[in-house]
Amino acid sequence: MQRWMVLGLGLGLGVLGAACGGGEEGPGPKHASSVAKAERADWMLGRFSTLDGMVRMTIDRSASPAKMKLDGSNDIVEITPSEVRNRGELEGYVFKAPDGTPMLFASTSGGLLYLRGRDELPLQRDADAKPLGKATVAGTPPPPPEREKSAGELAFARLEGLSVTKRLKGFSQADAIDTERIAAAFAAAEKDMFVHFVLGTTPTAEYTVIPEHTLLTTSEPPKSRRGGELGEIISIERDELRAWGLQVLVPAKSAPAEGTPGLVWSVTSSRALFVTADGGLYAVNWWSGGSDLVAGVEPSLARWPAPLQHTAFGPGEVGPLADAGVLPKALATQAEAVQTKWRTCVSTSFDGLKKDLKALDAENIQWSAREARKKDAREKWVARAKTSCQAAKAEMNAPIDSAVEARNKARLALYEKAKARAVALGLAK
Repeated sequence: MQRWMVLGLGLGLGVLGAACGGGEEGPGPKHASSVAKAERADWMLGRFSTLDGMVRMTIDRSASPAKMKLDGSNDIVEITPSEVRNRGELEGYVFKAPDGTPMLFASTSGGLLYLRGRDELPLQRDADAKPLGKATVAGTPPPPPEREKSAGELAFARLEGLSVTKRLKGFSQADAIDTERIAAAFAAAEKDMFVHFVLGTTPTAEYTVIPEHTLLTTSEPPKSRRGGELGEIISIERDELRAWGLQVLVPAKSAPAEGTPGLVWSVTSSRALFVTADGGLYAVNWWSGGSDLVAGVEPSLARWPAPLQHTAFGPGEVGPLADAGVLPKALATQAEAVQTKWRTCVSTSFDGLKKDLKALDAENIQWSAREARKKDAREKWVARAKTSCQAAKAEMNAPIDSAVEARNKARLALYEKAKARAVALGLAK
């Protein structure tokens, strides 16, 4: 940032005040913010000098275009103002010569600076002056060069330019869960929209099922053939049961395989939604510089990574998928009934713990000892509750297995369509 801009942004810190403070009051930049309106008008036209008197000039801002003439020079230079803002707030105006050289800075508080190279020199008004004549150096300064875009901005522009929601009409982010809509997107996608996943040295991609929805993760390898485990979520806050339910737990590291083909579905300020050729959904954090999505695919279909790399989802995802028409409503109804059964079991069991916690509150013991015993009671109860309600949890496997199998069947059919489209476009064979 140029120094006159830095100074302009720092006026509120007293930069001009320090230059003009102390001594007698005068029409300098500090005083200019409090002078009467009529007196301030004098600053639009007059004789000015730097505070040390080494530079003198005539400045005429009484008409457009504004002009200035330095003592010792024969040139009357036309100067053009442009705004200087700090986080959207107007700080003042910089006046530039026709060749783009900054000449003056006028702050919104009334301060006036002469800009000479790296110097920012406060000006004071010395005397009245007659309006300057026709400019001998006239013209509009060239526009400032475009700011160089950051790596993040370039990545955003590149990915957004490839995305389904940007390139194809009628597609929304919500369509990314519907295999039929995904198939339609692949059928309409142009050759340059096909991308492949690059894992990177620090993978920053995670499997999901619904846009803007984060799955719970576990460091334990899944035992289920679905690739995820049903987990019992129980949260107690201030001795009250705040949240409890059955949810799927997926491996913490769930990025797709290197080279996985697909489409960029949509892009936000930090993440891209990547839909694989088989309808798998991944959130790729491109901003952090780890994983990436790059145009093009492996030309040999035989070398494409296997489909259905991640397929797990649980009760929390069955409902939204059914609402979108992706899964039968009956499966969602069944899953919700089992969820209610499990929650009821846990809630009923919690009544016993509440009595124990209340009894501890009534005991005449130190606070630290009471809290330690409460913590122990909670932990033991959670373990017992998970065991005593295990039958309800086991019932959830049936609707979840059916839902995953139904979606996997639709995803494999989609995969064949995506491959056919890649062949038709000459991308692979």
